[in-house]
Amino acid sequence: MARFKDPSGRWIARSTKQTNPAEARRIAFLWEDAGQALKVENATAAQVDRVVRGLWERYSGKKIEHAPVGEFCRKWLARIKATKAAKTFVRYEKVVRDFVAHLGERASADVRSIAPAEVQAFVDADAKAGKSSATVALNAKVIRAVLNSALRG
Repeated sequence: MARFKDPSGRWIARSTKQTNPAEARRIAFLWEDAGQALKVENATAAQVDRVVRGLWERYSGKKIEHAPVGEFCRKWLARIKATKAAKTFVRYEKVVRDFVAHLGERASADVRSIAPAEVQAFVDADAKAGKSSATVALNAKVIRAVLNSALRG
């Protein structure tokens, strides 16, 4: 277990999943440093992502690759094309293409930095465009599948 202060000064206890006390202490210090780095009120998802990536790289020595939304979606669609029916691929491709277009410049951001509000804005735009509730729900499901795939992998 590690105990460290969060940005507001409260003590937090979390399992480090380590059996070596020195390693657990090192992780606790990293977590506390990350909290201090994000203490600013307006920390964005991208800033959080940078801090967490930095922590991971310092702790593990491994680099987390940057995966732009557009590029990740193309690779995801290639996997879908190889594993699903042709009509399913065509249906998913349109939704993903529309989502990437909806993001605009944010399509070059890391896929893991996409905020729930951005997905909700896409879903709301679908609903405003007069699409049926079933279509809107299916489109949201496809985008969730893409983003969940990014988080898993």
